[in-house]
Amino acid sequence: KFVLGAMSSMMTKTTEEACKATIKEYLDITLPDCFIPELGEAKQGKVRDIYFAGKNVVMVTNDRVSAFDFILPNLIPFKGQVLCGISEWA
Repeated sequence: KFVLGAMSSMMTKTTEEACKATIKEYLDITLPDCFIPELGEAKQGKVRDIYFAGKNVVMVTNDRVSAFDFILPNLIPFKGQVLCGISEWA
């Protein structure tokens, strides 16, 4: 049991280190704003940019983070991508 636990702990640590390395790699290419001139002027929320294109509403979730109605200075890599994916699935 000890050996299996140690191996599992090593695999988890290796996976965690790999995830942290990937996040660090992408810190410089986060998406703070979205500008799509073809859709007109965007209404900017705390963490989304919203476009009204005719009868359509386009919401783009970016990597901005807010807490207690305050936009935090640090961005979270992949946040917008994950939230858009969840919205698409739902």
